[in-house]
Amino acid sequence: MLLSLVPVLSLGLLCAVPSLVIAVRQRSWAGWAGFGCFTAVTIAWVINTEFHKFDSSAWASVANVLLLLLATVGPMLHCLLTRTATKQSHQPEAN
Repeated sequence: MLLSLVPVLSLGLLCAVPSLVIAVRQRSWAGWAGFGCFTAVTIAWVINTEFHKFDSSAWASVANVLLLLLATVGPMLHCLLTRTATKQSHQPEAN
């Protein structure tokens, strides 16, 4: 649960950390895919910020806000949904 707060508290800069921890702990393909996607989001956000540092266009601002939103909320949801799915798969079935 605390792992899902890392992207929010770091304002998206550490957005790939929860997916990396999930990938290493569970050795799952979904964890590695999430790690790759959120790393790409971070790189795209940094590149967009650098290219439009002195640009005041609305499109650059909208892109930055969307990338920031994706970098904070996306990993949090990935972490929480993976935790819920893992919890449900480990519960024994009652017959």
